[in-house]
Amino acid sequence: MPHVDTKIGRVVEGEQAEEALQENQVLFKALFESAPDAMILVNSEGRIERVNKQMELMFGYSREELLDKPVEVLLPTRFRGRHIGHRAAYFAELRARAMGAGLELYGRRKDGSEFPVDIMLSPLQLGDEPLVVSVIRDITRRKQREEEIRQTKEFSERLINSSLDGILAFDRDCRYTVWNPAMERLFGLSKAKILGQCAFEVFPFLKETGEDKYFHEALAGNASIARDRPYNIAETGRQGFFEGYYSPIRNEASEVVGGLAIIRDITERKQMEAELAEVQHQLMEGREAERLHLAQELHDGPLQDLHGLSYHLGELEEALADEVNLGRLVAAQATLQRVIRALRAICGELRPPALAPFGLEKAIRSHAEQFQETHPEIAIQLELMHDGQRPSVRVRLALFRIYQEALNNVVRHAEARHVLIRLTLEAEQVILEIQDDGCGFKMPKHQIHLARQGHLGLVGAIERAEAVGGRLKVTSMPGEGTVIRAIAPCQDEAKIV
Repeated sequence: MPHVDTKIGRVVEGEQAEEALQENQVLFKALFESAPDAMILVNSEGRIERVNKQMELMFGYSREELLDKPVEVLLPTRFRGRHIGHRAAYFAELRARAMGAGLELYGRRKDGSEFPVDIMLSPLQLGDEPLVVSVIRDITRRKQREEEIRQTKEFSERLINSSLDGILAFDRDCRYTVWNPAMERLFGLSKAKILGQCAFEVFPFLKETGEDKYFHEALAGNASIARDRPYNIAETGRQGFFEGYYSPIRNEASEVVGGLAIIRDITERKQMEAELAEVQHQLMEGREAERLHLAQELHDGPLQDLHGLSYHLGELEEALADEVNLGRLVAAQATLQRVIRALRAICGELRPPALAPFGLEKAIRSHAEQFQETHPEIAIQLELMHDGQRPSVRVRLALFRIYQEALNNVVRHAEARHVLIRLTLEAEQVILEIQDDGCGFKMPKHQIHLARQGHLGLVGAIERAEAVGGRLKVTSMPGEGTVIRAIAPCQDEAKIV
């Protein structure tokens, strides 16, 4: 029969056909030996006719030990009986295919150890007898990697499912891919109902509150924190506040394929903060009421009595002729006037007379003039904008008390020679600054340390600013003086949920 040489597309006969066959065999042998995978050639009786070097290395046999042996010698004992039937069926219908597709396949080395393999079968015609080439690949490392991935995934799932915080993940289309039990408890919606759904379709409030920007930040490769975020689940009626910690999810090529969010419900904390703010508000209101009441009582009681006493002493002065007793009377009158001035100053501290009708600027200016008379050694510089009635009464009162506390600290601790007081009004906020050139102090990082160091007045000033929705910053260093800067909205924004 003529033999067709497909390499050159021409018919050859006789010696030429034999030469072509030999060339093909040489080429096959070279390819067989140089293959990176283990390869064996098996005949229709299931015996091994050829093995390559990789086969020897993989199974630990020499060529001589394998040639003409049943191929089942390379299989674990428990598989050998079954394999004979499979082998016969394959030779009955030769075709290229993977062996044992969907099954766990194992090879057996000479030393008896087993290892997982992938096997590809392919028929080969060399001469009259059909042969089968088996390409065998050791997949131990791949299996180990798969097991590592499985264990990592299993651990991650356990971690996610046991977390007290809500954990969710989403793909590049913002469709949920992870929704842990804590999220089910928080929002009242099951994982089965959420997974695969677009976040903004199932939860419209995310776009309404601007939460969607954090999703897009994560998909852009950036981590971010969303604080004090409101939620309102129409389907379950649940509402409250949460903090969200967003970060990108990357694949092995460092490409962003989605985002991860850790959700912490802070509703209870916000309620506690609101209750605390309300308590602080009530305490401050009560304290101011007590100050006003005490100022009124001092003015209408002891001060009036002292004025009457001073009047009577004046009458006695005209009746006394004894110079010694007259001198004593004059000294007593001077002492009495000092007591009256001191009580008036206390009443002024308790109830700033210009604050309610004239505004913060007038109250500070009036108080600073009295302060300058009492403390001539300290130079007061005023840079005050007229505020009128713009800031609310609560804001004016809070800032005035902060101003008072700052001046008290200057007298008690600062050893300052000069104090600058600046009041500035902007469109929506009012700024008060008190700066001294005193000895200063090392400012602790946390407010609690201020209290522990005895700076209770500053702690109270911070609380006053926060109570009206503002903030207070203290800047100080030893030898460099102190700056107290309070910023508050013109209309108070008490932190009540």
